Amino acid sequence: MGPALAALLMGAIGSVPCLWITAALSLCASLTTMTLPRSVGAVDSNADPANQDALSASQVSAAETHDRSTTAFDAGSLAKAAWTSAMEGARVLFKGDPVLRAATLMTFGIVMVMGSYQGLVLPVFFTQANSPELLGYTLSVMSVGLLVGSLVYAALTQKLSRRTWYVLSLSGMAIGVIIMGSLPSYPIMLAGAFTLGFAAGPASALLGFFMFDRIPENRRGSALGTQNSLLLIAAPVALFATSALVSGIGLEVASWALVTAWLVITACALLARSMRNLNDKQADPHSIDAREGEGYARHQE
Repeated sequence: MGPALAALLMGAIGSVPCLWITAALSLCASLTTMTLPRSVGAVDSNADPANQDALSASQVSAAETHDRSTTAFDAGSLAKAAWTSAMEGARVLFKGDPVLRAATLMTFGIVMVMGSYQGLVLPVFFTQANSPELLGYTLSVMSVGLLVGSLVYAALTQKLSRRTWYVLSLSGMAIGVIIMGSLPSYPIMLAGAFTLGFAAGPASALLGFFMFDRIPENRRGSALGTQNSLLLIAAPVALFATSALVSGIGLEVASWALVTAWLVITACALLARSMRNLNDKQADPHSIDAREGEGYARHQE
């Protein structure tokens, strides 16, 4: 919806007014957050002590820092708590569950490659063709494909195993990326965009499920926060590298370089040992919950 509306506005009023409209909408979104109640996210001091014991050290530290901030601003403690939370989040993502680690690395690869393609290669391609508004329609078709693919996966998820969905989704995404990466005529580009979006539906759902299911609840905030922070760093770095490629070797060669990178990511994701048996986390003896459960049992003994 958004990209299509942007394409219409670019064709009607030009690109610069569209940027001002985007900035105004972002400002409205920021102001809307000011309407959230202050109680959102606050720690309940009357909570069950048993539940309080389940909190991680970083969460307790963050809660204490929040309480102290009402009387004094301790920048040192706040920075220390943030660093501790980030390190704990990184440990959960990369040193705990091997399936979670593989899913995290694959997410980074997808964001870096697709962010570079959507944020640089396609805009340059359509600008050189004197049709910048076609970018919005292409991204809208991709979004429609993603929606349809997600709905199909939700309806038929029990028909196939997770591994089968995983392989089909990654294979379909590779086909879509190859089609779009060849920078074909516009109708074929739309077909590739829909194929990529449609195939990405199951993979998107599976990656989200792995993140939610395999991260312990009391560490989910720090883990997801760390992941989002790293993604905010990785995406601009990849975009800068792509811009250097486009400037140095040309648009078409840079596009095929991204296709190659995508195929490498796909091959690694399909061949990863941890992703060959995508059972529930209870069946994984290396998961964080499993190890903590064993430690708790030994402690009780």
